[in-house]
Amino acid sequence: MFTRYRYLSLFLVLALPLWMLPATAIAQSTGTITGQIVDGSGEPLPGANVVVRNTQAGGAADQNGRYRLPDIPAGQYTVTASFVGYSAVDTTVTVSAGETVTQNFQLRSATMQSQQIIVEGQRGTIRTNQTKKGDDAVVDVLDLRTLERYPDQTLAESLDRLPGVFTQANLGQGITGTAGRGFKNSFIVVRGIQPDLNSTTVLGQSLVSTTGDRAVALDVLPANVASQVEVVKSPTSDRSANGIGGVTNIVPLSAFSQRGSFLTASAEGAYRDEIGSIAVNGQPINLRARGGTQFGPDDDLGVAFTANYKWDAFTTTLIQPDEWRQVNHPDFSDDVTVPEGTRLEQGRSQFTQFGGTMNVEWHPTPDQQFGLVTSYAQTVDNQRDLQTEWNYSDDSFGEPDSVLFEPIPGVSPNERYRATIGRNDKESDLDRQEERMFFTIGSSEVRFGSVDWTTRASYVRAGKDETVREWQFNNSLSEFDGDPSTTPFTPGDPYNFESVVRYDGAEVWGYPVNERMYQDPSVYAFDGLGIDTKEATSESYEASTDLRYNLDWLGGENGFVKTGLRGQRTTTDLDAERVDVSPNPNNVLLLSEYEIVATPGDVEGLPIGPTVDPNRGRELREERPELFRSSKDEEDSILGDYGVDETITSGYVMVGNEWGSLTVRGGLRVENTVTDATVRSYNSTTGEFSKRIEDNQYLDLFPNLHLRYQFSDRLQARVSAAKTIARPNLSQIAGSENVNYDPGDEVQPGVVRQGNVSRGNPGLSPFRALNFDATVEFYPSASDLYVANFFFKRINDPIFTQTITRENVDAGGVTFREAEVSRPVNANSGTIFGLETQLQQTLRFLPQPLDGLGIQANATFIESELNVPGRENEDLPFFQQPDLITSIGPFFIWQGLDIRLNYSYTDDFVTRFSGAAPQDRFLDARETLDLKVTYDITPNYSVNLSAENLSENPLRIYQGDPSQTWQVQQKGRQFWFGIKARF
Repeated sequence: MFTRYRYLSLFLVLALPLWMLPATAIAQSTGTITGQIVDGSGEPLPGANVVVRNTQAGGAADQNGRYRLPDIPAGQYTVTASFVGYSAVDTTVTVSAGETVTQNFQLRSATMQSQQIIVEGQRGTIRTNQTKKGDDAVVDVLDLRTLERYPDQTLAESLDRLPGVFTQANLGQGITGTAGRGFKNSFIVVRGIQPDLNSTTVLGQSLVSTTGDRAVALDVLPANVASQVEVVKSPTSDRSANGIGGVTNIVPLSAFSQRGSFLTASAEGAYRDEIGSIAVNGQPINLRARGGTQFGPDDDLGVAFTANYKWDAFTTTLIQPDEWRQVNHPDFSDDVTVPEGTRLEQGRSQFTQFGGTMNVEWHPTPDQQFGLVTSYAQTVDNQRDLQTEWNYSDDSFGEPDSVLFEPIPGVSPNERYRATIGRNDKESDLDRQEERMFFTIGSSEVRFGSVDWTTRASYVRAGKDETVREWQFNNSLSEFDGDPSTTPFTPGDPYNFESVVRYDGAEVWGYPVNERMYQDPSVYAFDGLGIDTKEATSESYEASTDLRYNLDWLGGENGFVKTGLRGQRTTTDLDAERVDVSPNPNNVLLLSEYEIVATPGDVEGLPIGPTVDPNRGRELREERPELFRSSKDEEDSILGDYGVDETITSGYVMVGNEWGSLTVRGGLRVENTVTDATVRSYNSTTGEFSKRIEDNQYLDLFPNLHLRYQFSDRLQARVSAAKTIARPNLSQIAGSENVNYDPGDEVQPGVVRQGNVSRGNPGLSPFRALNFDATVEFYPSASDLYVANFFFKRINDPIFTQTITRENVDAGGVTFREAEVSRPVNANSGTIFGLETQLQQTLRFLPQPLDGLGIQANATFIESELNVPGRENEDLPFFQQPDLITSIGPFFIWQGLDIRLNYSYTDDFVTRFSGAAPQDRFLDARETLDLKVTYDITPNYSVNLSAENLSENPLRIYQGDPSQTWQVQQKGRQFWFGIKARF
């Protein structure tokens, strides 16, 4: 027991003296100068300089324009505030021992009117540059004013503009992956690290996932929920170590971010280029508001809020060839591969998002700040999909390839071939997803002399409810027996849709030879209806406390010693259920009956043919129940459930100091993780069900060191090293156990000769990473920067699914003498090396009005390597690692006009490793083009035009080779028109 907790015990012993600081350390003979620096309109000036004349005391304003100069000896001083493009202001300040004096500054523009307009347009960039420049960690920042300059609708889309970051659609995160899901940018990938290996916090307090696992879907949160968003890529000890790629920290809007009251409201409507023939009813609308005010005797109370409502709808199309394989036929060359089928789909998504945030703060003195921020966000997504699925080949056919596929005389099989038989399924899905996110965070920041004490506590609840109804009809009338999937298909059967399959670029299209019969709804019989429901709920309670003792030591200045403790308990439950509705053999239901047929048209010229209207089908179940038989699928209902309780306790010690131009930060963090997983076991042979609790515990140390050297006020370099962690997915920890065997292999009661077992692994170790960063940053002005960042990661214990044969396996209430066991395991390691570059530059040297031209651009180049079990001799990249991520955004600001174009490109990357390279899946390279034009009619009113997806680049997945499409989705362009008012 001592071995398990010895590191934690050692940490507590070392940290205890800091928590027992004597009161004499607080007594001071110095005072503090504090205040806020704003412009003529009351907007804060982040990065503004403030110095005390004839001393070495000075500093820079934070992102809210606030500054603090501690440890100023008692006396009278001249204090100067300055900022690029503004006239400096001097004032006299008297400092008393042990007291804090507040001195605010209001600076007036010293630039020409055109340059002043440009500075106003770049205010958000100025704020983010200041935060990035002064932060101890390697961090990239987005400000609310920057977010509003682009056509982003969600927080996830906004983060796509940071270096090394791109958004990932939530395809497959639900029960089914559908066409519309592929275009919801839900999760962010940092430096190619997949979303479930990163984390998200608000004011340093952890958010939990709506999906019941690790990855936090940021599309639940609107873009205006935050005043600032930070992506920390190499954390210091006082920040969470949970994030191999990075930690996204959200800073809510504060009423003290500027003087006085403020209010901004906007309304937008949209026009879309629709794809397909499914109608979209309703007008997209997006309403947003944010504001704040200060009140009380000394304006020491503040309230800030954000609110949003959005309704949107769009249509999509999908083409999805099934598994690719080589054809074993003498008339086909060895390199010819064909898909076993193709799915065509038209989809419609109707999306509603609403929520709000309120931040109540009390600042009784400059040394005391208390706050409570509360937020709720909800999205409802109703997806309707009409589809047809060709099965050119199926194991149930029992026919050799020579019968299934035939070359066409005189035509290359690489261009066209004939599928001699084909089953055709007509499917329709109704998918409803509702996601919710609620959090409340209380905070306290108090200074006692040289001691800063910060405490925070939070409660977070997130959840997701999903229901999918999937109808299926197929062309099996000739031998319909109530279970069409068991009926073998034979060549020559008139109900088998012999088809010609051809390649068109990288897509695969199939055409029925007998299109008249294909379009006849009377040849399709009801095959089944699956109703899947899933409810995921996660709750988190977290509290943290930090003490910082500010002191100058070892001949340096601005030094400190800091320590803190944190505890978090998270409970996650996922409840899944499936109901199977099968046809009544005595009442065959045809697609041509009861007016249930829908005619969605075609996908890229390829006919879907008749299919079922899912809404009408739902009504028919109530009108004619005798046509259906319903039963609960016990196996899927049991195996889809899991529950995990996780407790994380952590503490740290951190020190820092400055020696001239050199800033040093270093520390040690320790985190102890305990998980209790509820594992469900189902014996599909006997139908027996059981569950058990399995626990796991691991302790980790996270040393880190951060060095920053300022060659000048404009040029600085960083070097950092840090260890980070990413805990296993909850679905891997608590994955259910499924046992299957042939009853004839039972040699005696409870003993089976052989069988199959699939299970999770509660004993999984987390991903552990060692990270190095080396950065050069150049700030030619407050709004411009050039950055080059080299980074390296060594990631240990990646998780793979392993299938091996074991002896004497106990599972499902029986003992297997030999069983094939499949479960996730830790294996080997991987490395990532990359270069991040970033450029922000306004071309002020050009003549008017061209001096309003500028560019914001970034590019990340990545090389990675991963040892995959069973494929050790192959040169394979790490999961989801593109070679190139880039974003280029030219802009133009002039006379109230702000035009911003943004081009993004992400190279292809692997999404799934299989047993061999031909079965691996890749997300193809993708580029997007967006535009936003804003015009300020008056200082208080503006209009804007946003254009999204101008390139109409599809979302495409391929298998093995880029020519082998596994899935391609298409979505039209969207144009938003809006007006905004500021008061």
